[in-house]
Amino acid sequence: MAAEYDIISKNVYRYAQTDDFVRVSQYSFLRKDGRRYLALRFENRLGTKITGMSFTLLQKNSTGEVLERTPVSYPELEVESGAEFSHSSMIRVRPDCTDFEIIWDEVRSGELIYTVSGGRAVARYDRIDPALDNIDSAEASRVPPTPKRHKHLMRFFALIAVIAIIVGNIFYLIGAISEENERRREHSSGTMNQGFYLK
Repeated sequence: MAAEYDIISKNVYRYAQTDDFVRVSQYSFLRKDGRRYLALRFENRLGTKITGMSFTLLQKNSTGEVLERTPVSYPELEVESGAEFSHSSMIRVRPDCTDFEIIWDEVRSGELIYTVSGGRAVARYDRIDPALDNIDSAEASRVPPTPKRHKHLMRFFALIAVIAIIVGNIFYLIGAISEENERRREHSSGTMNQGFYLK
């Protein structure tokens, strides 16, 4: 490495880190062909093998001002629990970058995805059901339409119910009117009989 890169500085990462997660142990600023690079050394403190990870590198100047946010991804890793490691590719940074901070996006272990929340590592599964991988999320959340045949059938039953209610009301009214007429007839014939006997 010394033959290809000139080492500008080496140091220990000074920002707060989560214990049971991936930690940055050391870093080096290097120069090659007039360009500035950053080399990172990590330690896997998860209790599982790391198969990939991604983070955002906040490039800072000597006063702590953020110069640039650089997304970094290592999609193919094989790092056992407890092992220290560094990636073969250097991270190119700005010439005035003298400090940095790492904001973790995720660390993968097979189908488990680890993130940092509330100062500790939180794990979740990447997939709930592999059969759903090819389904568009918007399509999966949409309520399936009712088949047309069922719509016609439901309309038919609703129409029958309305007709039954109307016919039932008509019969009820006819019955009520008939009863009222019968009661009036009985009442009027009763008064006529009473009048006959009074004579």
